[in-house]
Amino acid sequence: MFVGLRASHGRDAIVHAVVEGVTFGLAYGLDALRRAGVAPTEVTLIGGGSASDAWAQLCADIFGLPVVRPRSWRLPRRAPRARRSGRSK
Repeated sequence: MFVGLRASHGRDAIVHAVVEGVTFGLAYGLDALRRAGVAPTEVTLIGGGSASDAWAQLCADIFGLPVVRPRSWRLPRRAPRARRSGRSK
């Protein structure tokens, strides 16, 4: 549901609203962990979205925690093959 959506809102505003909504959904999960006694001190972003400085800042703002992004979130090329064969190395 988009509240306050007008014809004057462009693609960028809609995309921002979707990303913001997803991030608030993640915050709901984080709050559930906090209620269960988990006290995170930072959040690590991985995956394609972690390359976005804007999303990292949005996460930091909404979660109220520092955000960490690994230099590379991709697994080594051989990892999926090793996992399929049952080998860990």
